[in-house]
Amino acid sequence: MLDKLFKIKKTKYVEFVLILVLMLMPFYNNFFKTVASQYHFDVFMVDTQSLVWGRIANSDQNGIFSEGLFMGRCYPVPEECEGNNSKCAKRYQKKIYLNKYNIERFDIYKTHPAFHTLFYTCLNKILNLKPDRKVDLFMFITALINAFIFTFLITILFGRYGLFITFFITFFLLLNYWFVCYGNEMYMFIGFMFIPLVVAWKVFKEELSNSKVLLFITLAVLVKYLLTGFEFISCSVLMVFVPIVFFAIENKWKLKKIIFNSVLSVAAVLIATFLVLLVLSLQLWLLEGDFYAGIEHLMSRFVYRTVGAGEITPDRLELLSVMNFYWNESAIKLSETIVFSFGALVFLHFGASLLLLFFKKHKGLIAASFVALFVSLSWFVLFRQHAAVHLHVDPIVWYMPYLFFAFAVLGVLLKELFLISHKKLSSNSIYFSKQQ
Repeated sequence: MLDKLFKIKKTKYVEFVLILVLMLMPFYNNFFKTVASQYHFDVFMVDTQSLVWGRIANSDQNGIFSEGLFMGRCYPVPEECEGNNSKCAKRYQKKIYLNKYNIERFDIYKTHPAFHTLFYTCLNKILNLKPDRKVDLFMFITALINAFIFTFLITILFGRYGLFITFFITFFLLLNYWFVCYGNEMYMFIGFMFIPLVVAWKVFKEELSNSKVLLFITLAVLVKYLLTGFEFISCSVLMVFVPIVFFAIENKWKLKKIIFNSVLSVAAVLIATFLVLLVLSLQLWLLEGDFYAGIEHLMSRFVYRTVGAGEITPDRLELLSVMNFYWNESAIKLSETIVFSFGALVFLHFGASLLLLFFKKHKGLIAASFVALFVSLSWFVLFRQHAAVHLHVDPIVWYMPYLFFAFAVLGVLLKELFLISHKKLSSNSIYFSKQQ
């Protein structure tokens, strides 16, 4: 069943490998220098990643299943760090792992099931390597997995449009600072957030039975929750509706089928959400003896991330203020003078979509791209407190999954224009040859 669901045609192997390599190189070490400062690439999200290093360090000394599998930070830290929540204390977590400093206390991070850290902690126990070599290996494997997922996504979703489109999307993705920086980031593990989109695309493309649609999408969303927690939750779970719109138009679904598949997807998201809340509650119950602590903690964090908190001024929480920043944030920087903001890319997508409509085809892709835009924007609307605070993190939501589809629309338009011009040139060539 799974082999049939995720098969890749042999003719696509070369394309797949080339895109995989192109993704892997910048993800691992900023190979193409997309990020001008190597230092900025190396320290991107380093404070947040300290939760992962704390988890690895704690499991190294106290066991893989210690502290309910939760991530967290180890203490004590040096006095010069001036507090347990300082940048120094956060960045000291990797040093604790590398030098095996004694851990007296481990403060857990309760909001995230952190199942993805099992991968690192198990490798840490299995591999007989020096800690610094393991650090490099962890970063490489993270980059490899992310590159694989994105390559799979691009070839599965957009392979129908040909090699030019898949490489066009890849090229423009790798021009972007934000996309590349997340390539080997171990906390977010951004690739896993696209699992719901990839799985939903496959099940609706194959037109599986209703029970299988419900099962596969539930599992996909649950995997996202277990491996990446509730980070960028609205973007990740709403992705499942993009393929519904695409295939509804491409395959001319009846309204009844559209509604039913949408209801199945909503049900799958709700079931997966209930299951992960149950898992978190069980983790906390095993750790602290309080079954409801997980749910109460998550509800308080949800309110905090949506309504806002006193740490920022009310004017910064206004939707227009939040959108203004992300609209004007730099997306692609070709040189000091040639810079495209995310807003500029949206305008290019809008223009390309209007021009593409004249060809009276690709309507499914155009419609899906606008649904993808609403999916990405959902984060700024629903979780604008997070967006207002984490300005150095949240621009990535433009890619979840909007810019994949925006670049696809731009590429398809260029391809159509090229085919028209080529056809006209061929016609003129035949005409002149006959005249002679």
